[in-house]
Amino acid sequence: MLRKTALNEVPVGTTFEVWNRKYTVLDKGRDKIFVLAAEIETTMQFREDDEVYAVAPNDFRDSTIRNWLNDDYLGALLRDGLKNGDILDLEVDLKCTLGQHEYGTDKVKVGLLTLEEYGGYYDIIPRIDSSWWLATPWKTPSRSPSTLSTNSVWYVYSNGGCGFWDCNSTFGVPPALNLSPSLLVAWEDGNCKEDSGDWDGYIKYLHRWAVEHSDKGFNGCSPVCYDEWLGCEGSEDDDE
Repeated sequence: MLRKTALNEVPVGTTFEVWNRKYTVLDKGRDKIFVLAAEIETTMQFREDDEVYAVAPNDFRDSTIRNWLNDDYLGALLRDGLKNGDILDLEVDLKCTLGQHEYGTDKVKVGLLTLEEYGGYYDIIPRIDSSWWLATPWKTPSRSPSTLSTNSVWYVYSNGGCGFWDCNSTFGVPPALNLSPSLLVAWEDGNCKEDSGDWDGYIKYLHRWAVEHSDKGFNGCSPVCYDEWLGCEGSEDDDE
């Protein structure tokens, strides 16, 4: 059944819903949960043809896609219920294919997966039926005799493989974020009983609970709320 819970309770590899969107839990830390959008949010160029860059075209730090993620996309989440503290800072490692760190790292609210992260989470990332961008540059200027090499960025094929292509190409964008473990989300919990949505059953439970807890020794006690009653607390047994 689909139930609401704190994000920290959602298992790694599981898809959940929040802000009218679906995300998959990739990793859990003590203070943050790393997630990836389970669907393409939009398609766009990594860098538009006329976009000015400080170092090279395939540098995520001043790319068109970074600006869109942290402006338009973040604004859409705010309109759909995002609150202060729901999203935590994300550090994107921009080392290139050969391991050079000419671009360093970039701290953002919303980013993309890197090539290394894609490999690390490959087994739990849901298949997306279109190609989508990663943040990792193919090469950087200090290690690229060919200027064309600094135009290329890694991306994921629709079949799950990956390669690199020109940053002016158009591919999908599945945002990556660090979220608060206490964020309330909805997910399909196979261990919970089916939600009958039976308000009458809940009322019967309240009447029975009141009778069974009428003794003064139960002062200060209270029945569970409706959502908890519909969750994993055995609501079907309460109806009997």
